[in-house]
Amino acid sequence: MRFYSLLLTVSVACVLSSFRSSSAAAPIYGGPTYDATSQNGAFGPSTGPFVGPGIGLGLATKYQSGESLGSRAYRWDNQGVITELGNLGLSSLGETTMAANWINGNGLIVGSVEKYPAGGPSLGKRAVYWDATGAAIELGNLGTNSSGHASGGATAANSSGVIVGAVNSYGTSGTSYGSRAVRWDSSGNAIALGSINSTPPQTYSSSAAAINSSGVSIGFESKFVSSVFKGLRPVRWDASGSAAEMENLGVTSRGDTQAFPIAINDPGISVGVAEKYVGIYTDSVAVRWDASGAIEELGHLDFDSNGLAASSAVDINSVGTAVGSAKVIFPTSSGFRAVRWDSGGTAATALGNLPISTGNWTSSASAITDDGFIVGRVSGRAVAWDINGHAIDLNSLLSPNDASAWTLTEAHAINDFGLIAGTGNYDPDGAGAQIGYRRLYLLDAAGQLPEPATLGLLAFGVLGLLKRQRPKRSKQI
Repeated sequence: MRFYSLLLTVSVACVLSSFRSSSAAAPIYGGPTYDATSQNGAFGPSTGPFVGPGIGLGLATKYQSGESLGSRAYRWDNQGVITELGNLGLSSLGETTMAANWINGNGLIVGSVEKYPAGGPSLGKRAVYWDATGAAIELGNLGTNSSGHASGGATAANSSGVIVGAVNSYGTSGTSYGSRAVRWDSSGNAIALGSINSTPPQTYSSSAAAINSSGVSIGFESKFVSSVFKGLRPVRWDASGSAAEMENLGVTSRGDTQAFPIAINDPGISVGVAEKYVGIYTDSVAVRWDASGAIEELGHLDFDSNGLAASSAVDINSVGTAVGSAKVIFPTSSGFRAVRWDSGGTAATALGNLPISTGNWTSSASAITDDGFIVGRVSGRAVAWDINGHAIDLNSLLSPNDASAWTLTEAHAINDFGLIAGTGNYDPDGAGAQIGYRRLYLLDAAGQLPEPATLGLLAFGVLGLLKRQRPKRSKQI
């Protein structure tokens, strides 16, 4: 039997190795560039990029002769075309601030842009979408102050192009009443979503964070009881905009608590983080809400000496598998590890590490595909995890030429076609004199990641091998 176990081990290792070596290196497409000599260009992404249909989307600070012109949104594709997305005017110094928050499967990009009239001061950050040419289209608001200033942002869009987010609400006199969760109609008009407060106060805050294909959105709202603030509560809005408060993990003696849903799948299951109270505050932990809003605490990896644990869930796929990170305890410190929570339970499965990871290494997972592939980072390296939780260093997929210029440090997003968006350190001439910088990338790993069906066939073949070689038991009469 030892022979067959050895044969099995070698066979599996060879097949898995072939996934990584049989195909050509993964093509990489860089985002905006920067020239250290002239100090022109863009680098230093401030938030994680997204991935769309053959498109990368992210933010980088733009420089001209070493002077910052603000954070700009960029779109780049797998043909090497890089586009700075349009704005709503620039300051007298040529500055603006932008945020690209989401790209849907059809390439619709939403976010926010600072608005500057010609020669005038800022009129606030406005919610926008960008059309196919990259032009910024301003979305509606809920009024302005007496100076015409307003603020808001679009946070997500579903496959039908329904956009959600939040904008400031203003009274007829221009008084601000706080941020309101909104959905924009097909004409770009902002429609305030419902409130969980039976008698909403004049001033309160709410925001929509995500939306699924059915038009169900999630987010948070300030909860008030008898005009007393009771924390930011998780909210679910149906397709008509009606609000329902989702469950929490306990409250303080005063009735306060907070929870924040982050992602929702098409069946209506959402994940996020919630404060946990068992008499007293214990920690912020990863949670899952079902389609009715019932909450379930997700599992942990470690508890500290006080019995406390911390975790967060940041993404969920169509079958209900969620990913995020959970706290681990080291001999003299603590950190976080990337984890997966399967749809059938709450146990946290720690995802694999890399051979370079030793001692108090840390990791985090950022996104998961419907096939179960996960991306994130391990010890400062961008990684993908296969459906069995094995870590693949994305740097190992690069050609020798690309590897001499790139060190991929984080993977933020992946689509079902194997396109991965992330950030890395880019040195144009490798070990040469040019100075490297932080750069956005789009990696086509489709030919490098094993197909789930192939893994299934491998498992079937392994089971067949064991069945053929297992000694038969004698029949008992």
